[in-house]
Amino acid sequence: MRAYVEGSDDRSAELSEKERLLPKLTEKEQLAVKSLEPLDRTTQPPPRYTEGTLIKELERLGIGRPSTWATIVRLVLSRSYAFKKGMTLVPTFVAMAVVGLLEKYFTNLLDYEFTARLEDDLDAISRGEAERLGYLKKFYFGNGHLGLRTLVENGESSIDPREVCSIPVGEAQDGAKIEIRIG
Repeated sequence: MRAYVEGSDDRSAELSEKERLLPKLTEKEQLAVKSLEPLDRTTQPPPRYTEGTLIKELERLGIGRPSTWATIVRLVLSRSYAFKKGMTLVPTFVAMAVVGLLEKYFTNLLDYEFTARLEDDLDAISRGEAERLGYLKKFYFGNGHLGLRTLVENGESSIDPREVCSIPVGEAQDGAKIEIRIG
């Protein structure tokens, strides 16, 4: 076992002179504390997107096209998934609830590779290299995988609207969960 070294996420990195491997431990094994050193450490979250950095990220992930990137940003803002604070795009609670719903029940639709493939497939349709109706049938009904229809039908019976519209934010001193409810 090895303790985490701040600033290094490479587990295969060589140990520095001051580092030592931890001995093997068993569950509930009692250890003697030789010394404690409280250290004040702060980290910075990654910077929030601006319109420009969001478009660069969409481009990097292969999502959208130059002709659609500005529309995507406008859609995010007009549907209140984010608001602008200065130049920064700040996600709203509605966005957090929608992302939570999609992550829990429609994970394959959030896959960046799926989205990039979808863009390529739509381009092929626009060039006449693929059939629109055949593609839509495969997407909706499935073809060796769950189609959108089945995903939605399964979701209708298993999605708890109250849970989807609740965002956990912490715990009270008495242990009660604190959450924000949207809607």
